[in-house]
Amino acid sequence: MVLWTLVALLGTSPRAPADWTTSYSANHAHLYGQPGSANHPNGQPGWPGDTPAGTPGAPAGTPPAGGPGGNGAPPNGVGGPGGQGAHGTPGSPNGGPGGLGGNGPGGGGPGGNGGDAFGNGNAGNGNTGGNGTAPGSPGGAGGNGGHATGNGNAGNGGTGGAGADGSAAANPSGNGSPNGGNGGTGGTGGNAAGMGNGGNGGNGGQPGDGDPNASGSTGGNGGNGGNGGNSNLRGGQGGNGADGGDGDNGGNGGDAGNGGNGSAPGDPGTPGEAGEGDGWFDDGQPGQPGRRGVALLIRTMGLGANVNFNVSPTLK
Repeated sequence: MVLWTLVALLGTSPRAPADWTTSYSANHAHLYGQPGSANHPNGQPGWPGDTPAGTPGAPAGTPPAGGPGGNGAPPNGVGGPGGQGAHGTPGSPNGGPGGLGGNGPGGGGPGGNGGDAFGNGNAGNGNTGGNGTAPGSPGGAGGNGGHATGNGNAGNGGTGGAGADGSAAANPSGNGSPNGGNGGTGGTGGNAAGMGNGGNGGNGGQPGDGDPNASGSTGGNGGNGGNGGNSNLRGGQGGNGADGGDGDNGGNGGDAGNGGNGSAPGDPGTPGEAGEGDGWFDDGQPGQPGRRGVALLIRTMGLGANVNFNVSPTLK
């Protein structure tokens, strides 16, 4: 029971398989961070943080930081995901930060995840999601914080990208909506396996407002806050939900992120407020309060080890 509980608390989140989108490949170096085109409207992923130093075309800061994703092309290209931050190594134990998500008329791309730490290094932070650029397009999710495998601190989640304002008028991208775009969800804080702190959840992205000249337009929903990461010591704080967008009908406020588990649980974030509506009884719904897990510190029989487990994740 104790073993399964410990795994559930401290187990790391799954990572994407190592391919050209997350790990450096010389065969795809000419594509990293490139904007979309008519044949491939979505932006390309950003340069990975494990790109060798001095590689031609790599942006400043890489390594160890991931590069920004490419912007999406009209009419509906989505921004590329930010590059994965470099994972720590024996010679450089700290994880690198993820790259910014690309912007796009079809929606912003997700921010890059922070790199995991090596040994007692600190993990990298996730980066901000890209913004929607065509009327009513949504923001991208924030990148997740990296995990700390030793006694370092875990990385924080990135902020969600902003949704675009709505517009009923014709626009050059050829698409759009009178309703505001939703804000992106904040990234999840990383877990700390040793005595470091769990990463904080990212804040939800700001939504777009509905077109004030379009009857019945709705404001975008505020982005939800990301959950805080778990730790033996102190759980990460949950991210704040964003306020809903304004319109004839107000958008919903974003939900607050949960605080991470730990011997000192992290605080939940603050829920977003509902957007303002122009008519009667047409405000959006406020975000739900974040719920806080309760962790107890127990001493295992005969092992003399401290183990944390979650008693009730639904207690406020």
